[in-house]
Amino acid sequence: MLVVKKIFGQILLKLTQKIKIVLVFVVANICSSFIVKPKCNLLPDGLYKMEFTRNSNETASLVKIICDSFIQYGVKHGTINGKIKWTYDCTFILDYDKKQVDTSYFGHLLSKSFGKNCIELDKASGDTVFFRTTYTGNLHITINEGRFVRQK
Repeated sequence: MLVVKKIFGQILLKLTQKIKIVLVFVVANICSSFIVKPKCNLLPDGLYKMEFTRNSNETASLVKIICDSFIQYGVKHGTINGKIKWTYDCTFILDYDKKQVDTSYFGHLLSKSFGKNCIELDKASGDTVFFRTTYTGNLHITINEGRFVRQK
C-alpha cells in the first residue's frame, strides 16, 4: 500500500507540474494578446502640422514626433510635451506630461463613460496623413477630423 501511495504521489506531482506549465502558457498567451504592438507606419518620426477639418474651433499646431514621444508647439498654453501611447493598430493617445483635466462634473462623466480622447490614423496621401479623433471607449463616435501634414 505504501508503494502505491508513493507512486501515486509522484504521478500527481508530475501531473501538477505539467498543469502548472500549461496554466502558465495559457495565461502568458492571454496576457500577450492584450499587449499592443503598433504595426502602423503611417506617422513616422518627423515634424507635422496638425490641422482639424471638421466641427472644430481648434487652431492648427506643429507636432514633432520622436520615438513615441511628442512636442506640440503653438497651442494655447505654449509648448507641451508627452508620450504617444498606442491603444490599437494606428490608434493612439497623446498622453501629455502636464495633465489637462476637465474638473467639471460633465467632464468627469464624459471621461468615465466614453474613455480618453484618441487619434485614429486613416490613410496617407503623399505628405498628408488623415485622422479622426474619437474616444477609447466609444470608437464609433467621431469627435473631429483632421490631417497631419509633414513639414520639410
